[in-house]
Amino acid sequence: MNFSRILHLLILAAVFWSGTSVAQLTIETAADNAHNTNINGVSFQQDALVTYNGYQYLVYWTVNKQVAIGRKALPNGAWEILELTDYQFLTSDAHYDISLGISPRDGSLHLSFDQWSSEFRYQKSIPGLASQPANYVWNHQLFGAMQNHLTGTILTTTTYPRFVTSPSGKLLLLLRHGISGNGDSFLYEYDGNTGRWSELGILVRGTLTDVSAYFNGIHYDANGRLHISWVWRETPDAATNHDLHYMYSDDEGRTWLNNSGQLVARIGQQPITQNTANLKVWSIGQNRGLINQESQTIDSQGRISLLMSHMRDGTPDRTDFKEARLRSYVYHYMRNNNGQWSRRELPGSSFSYDRNKIAADKQDNLFAVINRDGIYRATGSNNWQDWRLVFSLTDQSFYAEVQLDRKRLWDEGILSFVNLAGPGKMQVINYPPAEPLSANNVGGGPLGYTFCAEENANCQFSGTRNLAFGANGRFFQLNANSSTACTSAAFGEPIRGSVKRCYYSDSPATNNNVPVGYELCAEERGTCSVLGATQVAFGGDGHFNYRLTSNNINCSVAEFGDPNNGVAKRCYKRAAEQGGSSSSSSSSSTSSASSSSSSSTSSSSSSTSSSNSSSSSSSTSSSSSTSSSASTSGASLGDPIAAGRLNEYWFIFVLLAGGAMRRK
Repeated sequence: MNFSRILHLLILAAVFWSGTSVAQLTIETAADNAHNTNINGVSFQQDALVTYNGYQYLVYWTVNKQVAIGRKALPNGAWEILELTDYQFLTSDAHYDISLGISPRDGSLHLSFDQWSSEFRYQKSIPGLASQPANYVWNHQLFGAMQNHLTGTILTTTTYPRFVTSPSGKLLLLLRHGISGNGDSFLYEYDGNTGRWSELGILVRGTLTDVSAYFNGIHYDANGRLHISWVWRETPDAATNHDLHYMYSDDEGRTWLNNSGQLVARIGQQPITQNTANLKVWSIGQNRGLINQESQTIDSQGRISLLMSHMRDGTPDRTDFKEARLRSYVYHYMRNNNGQWSRRELPGSSFSYDRNKIAADKQDNLFAVINRDGIYRATGSNNWQDWRLVFSLTDQSFYAEVQLDRKRLWDEGILSFVNLAGPGKMQVINYPPAEPLSANNVGGGPLGYTFCAEENANCQFSGTRNLAFGANGRFFQLNANSSTACTSAAFGEPIRGSVKRCYYSDSPATNNNVPVGYELCAEERGTCSVLGATQVAFGGDGHFNYRLTSNNINCSVAEFGDPNNGVAKRCYKRAAEQGGSSSSSSSSSTSSASSSSSSSTSSSSSSTSSSNSSSSSSSTSSSSSTSSSASTSGASLGDPIAAGRLNEYWFIFVLLAGGAMRRK
């Protein structure tokens, strides 16, 4: 038996014995014709990315200002894009998003789009399209004409369409009628057995007291209970958002109970108002930077979890909402089976303005995607007290708020989400389960770098390191050998209007001020060639913009933006020997450096009784169809922990193979 045959068998056997697989992040460009504004990615879309019956579906606005629907046969099919050309939006404001619903009873797709206190817009596919997708060629004949009604009466002043599928297979639509700070919320129901919509009636009457309810979501649990949570807004000014409220329904939205199980609403007859008692479960005042419509999820036991972001307790009120958001942190609010509420601050959750997403898998693990920061995970077995970074999302091109495919995570254990990445790319990112990193790891930095300080604190480390200061994939970098102030005065200003952080390189700094662990891949206006998903830095003289990419990328200002005007720039990719195809976090440090920050990023928690309120201060028609050739489902970044284990086995392979050669 020859050496190559022996080595091959040894490798297969060792992998089999180890039971170890490399968890890999993959990046797909589902489409490259997206309208490049945040109309293609807002938190209140429910939903934009959905898996059903072996296919994944995506909705977005194109550069032609038209609705596009994409589909892909999982796991490795190519994206097919259908552009509906019978309507164009007039304004690219984020309120005019697209929401997608699926009716299991008749297999139809439903779209609602382009409305902000304006006339209702809706389109529906033929029956059977989602239940038997392989039987249909993806073309315009699959969708009916746009309509402005559901039951025959024109709907006006509508906003925020949200679809949700009931366990019985009916499709609900939650819709606001009214304006910001003064609106009512209605429920509609589609029965696929009849192919008809009906109006269930009014659920929330905000116009009674000139307020609006802004929902974090409306979702069923596995047992058929429908959960909804919201904040009230007093005026169109987001600074007047306040308090967390919650109720649930056990009869598909007909009657509603509060946190203590008391009847508080009957759909169409007795709506809730701001005056309805015992709906508040956590007190959060006005002028706290509390953003509306963030995110919620339900686990297998029917426990609701939410991400909500606002300023820390004790921080002075800010009437300027933007200024308050710059001082906001992400909190995990949760309700246990006894109706008790508690909260925990996520580690490293300082950011500027975005809303974030949370979702659960079947094992009751929670995943939080913090925009332009990272993927975090908490385990149900530890009662979600162990939030950890699993992957750092550092890309200056990520533009909008992410959209999660909740069903794919639930059914397959794969965290799949879409983000608009410039210029005009809808990128679908998939991440399977992976081991979390250590408790102190914080996302948002270059891969191969470790968080060390928040802005205006000191970055501490040992040895000579390359330091990166910035946010959202834009960093100013310098070499240092002692504690360094994490300030614009020390580094310059890489990005205004965002909360910044400092990170140090895991490996010692080199003499030239380039990203450590990266290698030159192209001169400016050249092409950086990559094999598999990796991170690329573009810049010069210590100023760099970073991208995550799975395709060869143009080394240009048009692609990356200009990190340093007037300076010759180059592209550097994460070096293979540094884990270019097997590194998953900027925080996977192997150096002896230690980090600390005078500004706390540790998790803090608090809980309340099952009462309905608590004080946060006590906190412990014609169309065109194309198939996307940009899909890159094979491009991946692996989990470094699993990869490290495989390196150990590879060492054993070599020893065994050497012995085999000597015996030959």
